[in-house]
Amino acid sequence: MSGIALDDFRRLGGDLLLFLVLVALAVTGAGLMADSVRQAKRALTATATAQREIADKVSRIREEELWWRESIARFQQLSARGILGRERPLDWVEELRALSQEHSLIGLEYELGPPHALPDDAFPASGYQALSSPMKLRIRPRHEGELLDFLDALRDQASALLRVRRCVLERSRAPTPDQTPPATLEANCELEWITLGEKRP
Repeated sequence: MSGIALDDFRRLGGDLLLFLVLVALAVTGAGLMADSVRQAKRALTATATAQREIADKVSRIREEELWWRESIARFQQLSARGILGRERPLDWVEELRALSQEHSLIGLEYELGPPHALPDDAFPASGYQALSSPMKLRIRPRHEGELLDFLDALRDQASALLRVRRCVLERSRAPTPDQTPPATLEANCELEWITLGEKRP
């Protein structure tokens, strides 16, 4: 068997050293690459987070802008209908009479009570105090649908926010000779006429 010469050991040692250096460089390179990948992922995450925050801010700004537009429009509607400001009971009575004639209803009777302030949480942070005037209303419709149509029209046209607290329908005993078909029902309703006035200190 032939032996390995000293020079062969030297050459092997040099090759082994080169191999170990290459392995060390590969490990170091892999570590650096992994760090670069982690840094890139963190950068992408930070960018995505920043984009979401910007999108959320834009969404909030748009929502706030929409809220203000709707509030201004609602304020203008309330002001045009006379809901903002002092109460106008004479106007309410005229509106009742006009609508009852328009809907061919008879037997209109009403009793309007004194106004009272509603709790502050009725219109929170609005700067206005809500006032409610109770009304007892009696009217004689021909059928239930006629009463509902009348109340819907009153809500739409009244110069106040109208709240129907309750309505009781009963068979009418009073004759209706001038109506065809005759009114067979009598409605007794409790309403609230609500207006908004500026809060007093």
